[in-house]
Amino acid sequence: MNTKILTILKYITLSLIVFTSIVSCEKDFENVGGELVDNGVFSTNKQEFELVSYSKNIEASRVDNIDFLGTGAKLGITFGVYKTPAFGTLNASIVAQVLLPTNGVDWGTSPNLDAVYVEIPYSATRATNNNDGEAQFTLDNVYGNTAANFQVEISRLDTYLNLLDPLDPSKKNKYYSDYTFTAGTVLHPSSDFKPRATDTILKFDRELLDVAANGYNPIMVEDTIKRADTSPFIRFKLDKDFFKTNFIENTTQTQFENADAFVDFFRGLLIKVTGNDGAILSLDFTEASLKLYYTNQEDKTEDETTIDLNGDGDTDDTNVTYPVRTKNVMVFPIYGASRGIRTNSFVRDYNGSDALTALVNPNTTDGEKKLYIQGAQGSTAVIDLFKDVDLTELRNKNWLITEASLTFYVDQNASGRDVPEKLLLYKLDPDETNNINENEQLSDATKETPYFGGLLEKDGDTPVKYKINITDYISNVLKQEDFVTPTKLGLKPFYFTDALPTDRTVTDSDLIVKDYSWDPKGVVIYGNNYTQGDADYDKRLRLEIHYTKQNN
Repeated sequence: MNTKILTILKYITLSLIVFTSIVSCEKDFENVGGELVDNGVFSTNKQEFELVSYSKNIEASRVDNIDFLGTGAKLGITFGVYKTPAFGTLNASIVAQVLLPTNGVDWGTSPNLDAVYVEIPYSATRATNNNDGEAQFTLDNVYGNTAANFQVEISRLDTYLNLLDPLDPSKKNKYYSDYTFTAGTVLHPSSDFKPRATDTILKFDRELLDVAANGYNPIMVEDTIKRADTSPFIRFKLDKDFFKTNFIENTTQTQFENADAFVDFFRGLLIKVTGNDGAILSLDFTEASLKLYYTNQEDKTEDETTIDLNGDGDTDDTNVTYPVRTKNVMVFPIYGASRGIRTNSFVRDYNGSDALTALVNPNTTDGEKKLYIQGAQGSTAVIDLFKDVDLTELRNKNWLITEASLTFYVDQNASGRDVPEKLLLYKLDPDETNNINENEQLSDATKETPYFGGLLEKDGDTPVKYKINITDYISNVLKQEDFVTPTKLGLKPFYFTDALPTDRTVTDSDLIVKDYSWDPKGVVIYGNNYTQGDADYDKRLRLEIHYTKQNN
C-alpha cells in the first residue's frame, strides 16, 4: 500500500513539475515532455490544420511625415518607379511643404537671381577614392532597374496642406497615398531622371559684374556647389523667372513675415513621377531644401576684384570702382523640426502582373496557391484558420499547446531578392465594413515577443521562408473556458511603426496596427490551395500545432 501511495505521489509531483514548467516557460516544455513519454503518463504530438488564405488589395496607406516618427525613420519618403512581373508598376511622387528660412528673408541690396534648385541628398555610403583622390560613393536603399529613366515634373502645389485635422484641430492631419493634390505653375518641365552616385557637384553661371553700360559684356563666373562631405545629391533646376517675380521682386514681402503666411502663399512642391520602368529610392528629407542662388551689389575697386574693370590691360587700379556682385544663397528648408508636411502620392498599375487576378477576384472560399504581399499601397494576405474544424470538439481534447506556428515559404521564382526583411501577422477587424482601422496586434506580439518571429530566413542570399509563432493566441482559442473566438488574420510587411514600446507599458492604442506603409518591397509566398501530390504541396500554408496531453 505504501508503494501505491508513493507511486501516486510520484505522478502528482511530476504533474505539478510539468504544469509549473508550462506556466513559467512554454518554450522549454517540449524538452520536459520528451522525458515524460518514458513514464507513459504524458505524450507530445503534432497536428496540422488546413486553412484558407488569399490576397487583398490595399486601396491606400498612410505616408505622411514618416521622418518625424523616431529612430530609423529618416528614409521615409519613397521616390521613383518600381516594376516587377509579380506586382506590376508603382509610380511614387512626392508632395512637400517648403518652409521659411530660419533667420527670415532679407534679399539685401540689388539682388539678382542666378539659379533655383531643389536639392535632396541621396542615402549613400563612401566606397573608396578614385585615381585622382576624389571620393566615390555607392547609393543605398535603391532597387529596381537603375539603368532605366523615368520622368519627373515639378509644379507649384495649389493644395493647402493642413498640419491639423480640420474636423478635430486637437489632432494632426493624416495624408494617405491616394490623396488627390492639385498642381499649379510648372516649375520644372518633365525630364528624364535616373539615380546616379556620381552626382556630387552642381555647376551653374553667376553674373559677377555688369559692365554692359561701358560697352563690355557682363562678366560671368562658373560656381561649383558640393556638399560638405562631397556625397551625391539629387538636384532639379526650377524656373528662375517664377521665383524672381514671386519671391525677390515681390513688392509687399508680407508673405515672408511669418511661417503661416508663407505656407499659404507658397504651398509647396509637387514632384510628380511617371514612367513604365525605373528604380525606386528611399530618401532622407531632413536636409532637403529649395535653394535660391543670387548675388547682391557691392562697390569694389579693381585691385579688390582682380578683374580688369576699365579695359586697360591690368587689374591693379585702385581708383577704378565698379558695383561688383557678391554671391549669396537663400535656403528654404523642406524639413522642419516642429512643422512641415512631406508625403507621397502613389499610382499603381497591376495590368499584366501575376497579382492581378489574385487581387481582383480572390478565391475566398477555397483559398489561393500564391499570396501577394507588398507595401506602399500594395496588398496583404488574409488567413482564415481551422478550415472545416469543429472547435468545440478540439477544445474538449484539453491539449496543452507547446507551440503553434505558421511557416510562409517564399516563391523564389516570382519574388526576386528585394523582399521584406520581416512580416507582421495580426488580427483583422471582424467588421470588414468598418472605415476605422481597428486591426489589432496578436497577444504573442506582447507576451511572447522573443518567439513571435516573422524575420526572413535565407539560404545565402536566397530568401527561403518566414516563420511566425502564435502559441499564445491558439492556446486562448482552444481553451475550454473563456476561450477567444478566432478572427481572420492579416499578413503584411513589418515597419518600425509596428514595433511595440519597450520602455513603458503597452496600451490598448499601441495594439492597434498602424496603417503606415511606404516601402514597396514585396514577396510572393505559397498559399494553401494544394492537393497531395502537387509539386509544392509541402510548401503549402497550414497551421502546425505541437501539444502535450495526458494519456488515458
